[in-house]
Amino acid sequence: MSTSDSEPPVEPVFRNGTVTVVGIFLAFSLGFMSQWAGNPLPTQPIDAPIILLLSVGVVLQIYALARLLDLRSTERRVYNHAKNVFLVAVSIMSLGVVSALVIDLWRMQGN
Repeated sequence: MSTSDSEPPVEPVFRNGTVTVVGIFLAFSLGFMSQWAGNPLPTQPIDAPIILLLSVGVVLQIYALARLLDLRSTERRVYNHAKNVFLVAVSIMSLGVVSALVIDLWRMQGN
C-alpha cells in the first residue's frame, strides 16, 4: 500500500459504511429520476437543465462509488477524493430535485 507514514489508512469498516451511504443515495437518485420521468406532465424545454443536473449528479455518484470500491480506497487521498466527489454529486442532485419540484409545482398552478 502506498499510504504515507503520516497518514494512517482509512479503516475498512468506516470505508464500508461510506460505500453503503453512497449506494443508498445512488438508489434514491435513480428512483427519483425514474419517478420524475414517469410524471404525467409533458416534458418541455425548461426541463433540460433539470435533466442535466440529475444526470450529472448520478454520474458523479457512480464515479464516487467506483472509487470507493477500488482496493486503494483505504488510502486517505483516494478516499477523500471519492468523498468530495460524492458530496458535490449530492449537492448537484439536490439542486436538480428541488428544481424539478419547483417547476412541477409551477406547471400544476397553470402558469
